[in-house]
Amino acid sequence: MAERPSSGSGTFDLLLTNDDATNSVEISSFNTIVEVASNGGLTFNGADGSTTPGYIFGTVQNGPLGTISGYTLTLSDYLNSGTQTVGAGVTVGLAHVLYTLASSTPAGVPIALTFSIDGTQIYDGLPSEILPLTLQGGTITVTASAVPEPGTMVMAGLLAMVGGVVALGRAKATAGRLESCLSFAW
Repeated sequence: MAERPSSGSGTFDLLLTNDDATNSVEISSFNTIVEVASNGGLTFNGADGSTTPGYIFGTVQNGPLGTISGYTLTLSDYLNSGTQTVGAGVTVGLAHVLYTLASSTPAGVPIALTFSIDGTQIYDGLPSEILPLTLQGGTITVTASAVPEPGTMVMAGLLAMVGGVVALGRAKATAGRLESCLSFAW
């Protein structure tokens, strides 16, 4: 039996979680940049609002949600008016990301996904940027599948990844202004 790397397509959801147990947060817009190494075998195809749990604004307000430049996916959206409340302990979707894997993608080698710290912001209703941000990347790992007989190409792979999560917390700051602690965790 031969082992071959898997190819094909896949998806993952980028999520926002308010990890504050008592306070809601108002969100009017967000943007982030997700990147992958050009030699990793993964390319982005796009993004939409079909997340589980539901998309933060119900539907994409100002599309397209994602634009692709090489191995970089820029995601952004904003409400036309007002804000969306994300309750204490609630998780909402920011993007359903679609990607493909090249047939030459090596099995067992994690493909790193990272966020651009300069290209990632979430805004409240003022609009003020919710700070500070702590960003962490994640990985997708391709698992090879067995080819049972010569000439038959079985290219089914299992993708192991941790869904994108943005944790959001609230804390009192000077002059009674509420600041938020925000982190992307994969």
